Amino acid sequence: MNSTAQLALYGALLAGFLLAALWRPPVSIAAILCIYGLKQWGQTSSAWLAAHGTFTNFAIGVIVLIALVVRAMRGKCVLCNVRGSTAAVIALYLYALLSLLWTPRPDLALDMWGAGAPYVVTAVLLAPLAVHDSEDLYRGYFALLIFGGVLVFALLLFAKWGDRGVLISGVGTDETNPLAIASLGGAVAGAAMFLRTRRFPVVSWILRLVLVAAALAVVVKTGSRGQLIATLGTLVLMLPVAFNLSQVRGLIPILIAVAVVGFAGLYIGINAASHSAFIGSEGRSAIDWLYFSVTTMATIGDSEIRPTSTWAQVAVIAQLSTGPLLLSWLIAVFASQGQPVGDGGHRHP
Repeated sequence: MNSTAQLALYGALLAGFLLAALWRPPVSIAAILCIYGLKQWGQTSSAWLAAHGTFTNFAIGVIVLIALVVRAMRGKCVLCNVRGSTAAVIALYLYALLSLLWTPRPDLALDMWGAGAPYVVTAVLLAPLAVHDSEDLYRGYFALLIFGGVLVFALLLFAKWGDRGVLISGVGTDETNPLAIASLGGAVAGAAMFLRTRRFPVVSWILRLVLVAAALAVVVKTGSRGQLIATLGTLVLMLPVAFNLSQVRGLIPILIAVAVVGFAGLYIGINAASHSAFIGSEGRSAIDWLYFSVTTMATIGDSEIRPTSTWAQVAVIAQLSTGPLLLSWLIAVFASQGQPVGDGGHRHP
């Protein structure tokens, strides 16, 4: 995809956010969640956008402000649903701003605040006003699937990548922030996994799983270990939220077995790609790696095999993060057997 087409897609996404927010103001939440991913795409498509990095922040801020005006014009109170948690977050930001009085370099601190001000105002002050109930959240996250999904596939398939980020237009080999792209992938993966659509459930599941895979691929491509672990942990941690425990009693043991075998296969593949990825891996059989996977999931560990490469460490950390959760859910599932569900043992409709 050439730079003209990339810039056209950037403009189309901005226009799409604006039109969608005029129709459904909660869609502005999706615009906020996509702000950094859209910013990276703009910087790789236009030298002007690369030189004026805050333009996307201001544009999304204006879209959110327009969405709030539309909500008010439709007779809905914009300031009636400010929660205590929002006030606490605002208070913390005000304290951080106050700390400029005793910072040793106020000149640098003020520059950083000036650069981040559009995003802080949009995400901290305006975003909470766009959501009033669960239906608003549903619309916002459904829009994230659409717009964020387009961005994920565009970044994955058409962007010019450097070492970890996409190349900035007109600046040689300089790259955009890989953590921002990884954060977009994590947000899209989470929404795709847990947002249930109301029509065509089978087709929806297939499309969402494809989107989850693409989003995770973007995270991996950035080489952001923290975001990858956080995304995988979130997907596993939120399974009981997406499904009732009673619905997954037979699924969790299967997930544990799949995780053990899957991580064993992953370790074998990493070791095959680089024999220096693990210390003590020489001459190990598939049973040895299966044993290593079991001990890692149980957090016991195998002192004879130790990860040394980046991806080996990422794989081990991912299993250490998800293994105890799966085991604890298995205990919770069996402990909940025979317990009443809801009032009087009946499920709510």
